[in-house]
Amino acid sequence: MKPQHPLNGRSLIASLLLAALVLISACSRSGPGLDIYLRTNEAALDQPASVDDRPVRFVVEPGTPARTIGQNLEQAGLIRDATLFEAFVRVNGLDGRLAAGTYTLAPSMTLREVAETMTRPQAAAVSVTIREGWRLEQAADYL
Repeated sequence: MKPQHPLNGRSLIASLLLAALVLISACSRSGPGLDIYLRTNEAALDQPASVDDRPVRFVVEPGTPARTIGQNLEQAGLIRDATLFEAFVRVNGLDGRLAAGTYTLAPSMTLREVAETMTRPQAAAVSVTIREGWRLEQAADYL
């Protein structure tokens, strides 16, 4: 009688497929995959997308996930790598601190500077002119 090996043809293929799935999920855009991606591309965190220092108005709507913010930043030419942005903010715990609002950013900012700026919401500047001679009550009523 021929001894059976613990892994026959089918179970060997199934084991290899399972191992491949585990490897793919580990290197995916979540969990340890982002940490590995961040460490591999760490030098890019301090390189700007461009030397262009013209300000760009960038809006983040409430509830926008880090992945979408990164994709929008990349499309606007403000960062080079949306996945690296996502990895940086998630691994450093900044994803929950990204604030909705309107930001003035520039392509000459590094990815790290962009991410850190977006954790500090900026108040919109409002200019108010009060007419000469008005009392405080009149100005308050006008506003």
